[in-house]
Amino acid sequence: MRRLGSILWLLGCCWAGYAIGGGQARAWEPGPQSPFAWWRFGAAYDPATERVYFLGGRSGGGVTDATVWSFNPVNESYAETGLHLAQPVSNHAVAVLDDGAGPAFYIFGERGADGKGVGEVQVYRPRNQSIEILGPDPFPGRVRFGEIPMGKAVAVIDNRAYVLGGFSPQARAASADTWVFDPTAEAGSRWSAGPRLSVPRAYIVTAVVDGKLYALGGDLVDPELGILQPTAVAERFDPLDAESGWSDAAVADLPLGCDESIAFGFDSSSSACRYAGQIVVAGCGRWYNEDGRVLLYDTATDSWREDSAGLEQSRRNHMAVRVPQLPGGFGKTAALLVFGGRQGDDQNLLDFTERLPLGPCEGISLALGANAASYQAGERLTLRLQIEGPGNRAADVYAALLLPDGELFGFAPDGSLVAGLPPALLENEPISSSELVLLDVDLPAGLPAGTYYAVAVAVAPGDELQNPGNWLEASLTSFEFQ
Repeated sequence: MRRLGSILWLLGCCWAGYAIGGGQARAWEPGPQSPFAWWRFGAAYDPATERVYFLGGRSGGGVTDATVWSFNPVNESYAETGLHLAQPVSNHAVAVLDDGAGPAFYIFGERGADGKGVGEVQVYRPRNQSIEILGPDPFPGRVRFGEIPMGKAVAVIDNRAYVLGGFSPQARAASADTWVFDPTAEAGSRWSAGPRLSVPRAYIVTAVVDGKLYALGGDLVDPELGILQPTAVAERFDPLDAESGWSDAAVADLPLGCDESIAFGFDSSSSACRYAGQIVVAGCGRWYNEDGRVLLYDTATDSWREDSAGLEQSRRNHMAVRVPQLPGGFGKTAALLVFGGRQGDDQNLLDFTERLPLGPCEGISLALGANAASYQAGERLTLRLQIEGPGNRAADVYAALLLPDGELFGFAPDGSLVAGLPPALLENEPISSSELVLLDVDLPAGLPAGTYYAVAVAVAPGDELQNPGNWLEASLTSFEFQ
């Protein structure tokens, strides 16, 4: 019993202090506070200056702020650039394009300070700190009554911007248009019409994986009341097969309607092994509320699942960027960064950030998650273990459940629970992408009430589980039984 007690202490107490072979467990963590609190704003990362730039947005009281800020992800500092947008806007996305003069940030119209759509295309050049309006090439799209749509989505493929959907609250109508912007074309001819979306909508969440553009969720618009209605519709477009247009059938719908959020696409060859070939939707957003869930789409299996690493704060109308590995930065690793947004109401704007370190490709990642935080007798408990790795690195993986009364049960390979020290769930097995359902049961009456802890640990083949110094990765989750 003494030996068992020491193992309980290892698994239930000191797991958080272990070293993970130069990496760390995947979870969103707090970042530095921003000097502004915005929502419905645009931002992007510039590889030339190694900065994130924020190109204005909406602040408290519905004020449209045109200030341009920068953020240095190495020392996590903010600075005003001293510039302001020529046309103050909010609701905008940003496309980083090269017109031959280096990377520039493009804004395609959006919501003006008076609440109406504007069509001017603005260009911000970080390297020479200038802002201009492309007079000959305003955004050409319109909806009912000739209104300029806002709430458009933007994505970049092969140095072309794809501008999707949008709506006009005055016209109470959404757009199904796709417009393609080529920054290298002659002035006055930079826009061309692309295929129409399967469903007209605004605030679409976009991502690009392996050269294909995904349009996820967004808002339908009630033509009578103008009310936004989140939708789960998802579709895909391949610019190399433009004649086929958008395909709703090619992509499984989202598990729930999502809008006004941000997604990241990871190519199949991505060095972020946990997310290679996947789309990460960072916060669902459900107008007019928020949702902090992070959803994952696997392009190979055409399937969705909820990531165990959800946002620390529910938010919508936030902005997010991906930064590459930079020397001296947090953990010296690539990361996803989330900024701002609103929570609860339009006056409660967030000025703190979150970050998700992506870690090196050679790392092994474990993520345990239960389908609820607390249970009563008769309710169903589903406990899942997500395992990620490069595929050419083997490990032993263990998983155990610690009861409130101190009993320890290990998960065996055959799906059973074994009292005492856990047997190896996976033994000397190459670690790639997989998901194991450890428990999927209706909880009976008579179980000990209190907090249950589930833990998963990976070690090198043959290494002792009892020594935390051997742990390559670990994940811990808990839930209550009442």
